[in-house]
Amino acid sequence: MFQNGDLAKCETTFEEMGRTAQVNIICGRCSNKVCKDEDGCICSISYDERMCRVVVELSIPCAKSGPRVFKGFTVGFHPRSSEVVYNGLTQLGFEQPHHGFSFPSEQIHVSLYLSAMSSLSVLVGQPTFRVNPTKGLGVMLTGSGANGAKPTVLSPTVLNVNWICEITRSSPYEVNVSIPVAGYDPIEFTLTKECGYTQERENDSMRGWATFGIISCIFIVLSSLLCCGGFIYKTRVEHQVISPSFLELFIKLLSNAIQKVC
Repeated sequence: MFQNGDLAKCETTFEEMGRTAQVNIICGRCSNKVCKDEDGCICSISYDERMCRVVVELSIPCAKSGPRVFKGFTVGFHPRSSEVVYNGLTQLGFEQPHHGFSFPSEQIHVSLYLSAMSSLSVLVGQPTFRVNPTKGLGVMLTGSGANGAKPTVLSPTVLNVNWICEITRSSPYEVNVSIPVAGYDPIEFTLTKECGYTQERENDSMRGWATFGIISCIFIVLSSLLCCGGFIYKTRVEHQVISPSFLELFIKLLSNAIQKVC
């Protein structure tokens, strides 16, 4: 098949024609014979001298039988895009924890769009995740994709990855997302998040305003009690007469203030 490091009878062909060597790998057994070798077998070899093309079919043992790749499934940062997963295969840069891109500290959430063929969308399960290291980064999955909605090509689901840096760390955090698919290997990809500074959750930022509102409400109630006490003292003890119009105006203003603050 080879002569002087090149395909036989292709040594003198022009480079523009090129040489093609294609290897097809079959899981389990050859289509034309049973493979009993634990390391695998060469099922067939076909060679086209005119096109300088060789095709080799190999059979390797597989721990799992059945389909391994969930074809037609995509994951991207925009509707109907596939930067993360294309046709069931995790794309380069997202299949390993350490790749050249990390989301910056100030980006507190990332939206991923999931799509699949309508006939197979019912096989998609709810995503799960794990964080490395386990402490220091708060992660929560939200959106229709996290709630179990089935993605289709016409109606992709949204998976929001919300993450907050609870501590500062020099190296990025790794968030591995796994999407189970019935009858197939799970779809897995990894996102990395930088934590250059500590961040506060939205609930924590609103907590100060809630405390201020409660204190203001207590202050207005106490002021109202003092005013009422003064009114009773003036009318009952000092026997001073207060006009009804002034009293009604005071009660109305007091009621409006309590409703707005409390």
